Amino acid sequence: MSGATPIKASLPNYFFAWCTLPALLLSQIGVAAAQQTAGGFDATATSAAAARDQHDGPRAIELYTEALQRNPGWTSGWWSLGLLQYSGKHWSEAGNAFTHYIELMPEGNAAIAQATALRGLCALATGDFAGALADLQHSIALRVTDDPGSARLVRLREAQVLNRLGRFDESLGVYGSLARNTPISQRDAEWNIGAGLAGLHNPQLPGDVPVSQQELFALAGEATLCFMSGDQATAQQVFSSLFQRFPEAANAHYLYGSLLSPTDPDAAIVEYKQELAVAPTNGTVAAMLARVLLYQAQPVQALPFAQRAASEDPESPVAQLVLGRSLAETGDLSGGIEHLQKALELQPGYLETHIALAGAYASAGRSQDARRERLQSLEMAETYRAQQ
Repeated sequence: MSGATPIKASLPNYFFAWCTLPALLLSQIGVAAAQQTAGGFDATATSAAAARDQHDGPRAIELYTEALQRNPGWTSGWWSLGLLQYSGKHWSEAGNAFTHYIELMPEGNAAIAQATALRGLCALATGDFAGALADLQHSIALRVTDDPGSARLVRLREAQVLNRLGRFDESLGVYGSLARNTPISQRDAEWNIGAGLAGLHNPQLPGDVPVSQQELFALAGEATLCFMSGDQATAQQVFSSLFQRFPEAANAHYLYGSLLSPTDPDAAIVEYKQELAVAPTNGTVAAMLARVLLYQAQPVQALPFAQRAASEDPESPVAQLVLGRSLAETGDLSGGIEHLQKALELQPGYLETHIALAGAYASAGRSQDARRERLQSLEMAETYRAQQ
């Protein structure tokens, strides 16, 4: 693969393309002009629309602001003002305008989804990542648009914000869904770099990645997107290029191992061990390696990796889970139960821990405790099935 194509580093630049001509979006969602009150409002509103249509953004913003001071209930005025401020990169002001618009629109109106998405993009541009995620996900739930391109862009921003918040697995899940439903010809450097950031557990936005690091993340992202879209042969080739070009890259082998684990656990074990050779103190990788070995009924082999994971990160529920299982399944029931109970304290309601505890209690002759955990596991499994 050739070197990655640099993308613009300025965050607002790659938001601008989604919303260009206010008149186009006004026509798209069919917002009817609100009835105007008499007097100065009429003249100001007419002048504002004229300035907008003449692409005089600053003057239109001034006039719309004045008109809305006269008539704060002018719904389409807030929409036009928000779009103009958005186009002018006045992110905070645009977000405020979209908030007014949303509050005035009747519940269930389809335009609310688009306004919520735009407000989320404004929040993202200002660094309010939690607010951006809430709005983007709400707009997705409201079916932001029937246009595949616009809907795809909102999901892409969702994936980027999830990664920026350090929610790497969730971000990769969104990228996977996008990759399976988007032809490779419609993915660009931003897609690859974004997926690579999530895969390598780096909480940056694509536009913030220095040019010197873009090839690393682009290679990781290209390999990941190929794998998740079903092209495992190409993914293997790109991962090989990644390992050759960046042999010391943190989490690269872990990424490939986590992708392989559900279908090829033996290959995943090889990758996890390669990662530990690069980063011996990576407790997350040690825990995942122990977990795969436990799934293959190899608790003796899993135990040293589980112990390493718990030593590196004693507050990790996964590390405590795999250590508890490894101990219990190699005969140390008391130690195993202790660590499984700690795992449950760290992450209450985790089904796998309840199942493991049920088995450990049963082996230790604690029948009532085992029965309680089995019942809890059944209830949780039923709840999970009902939610699917």
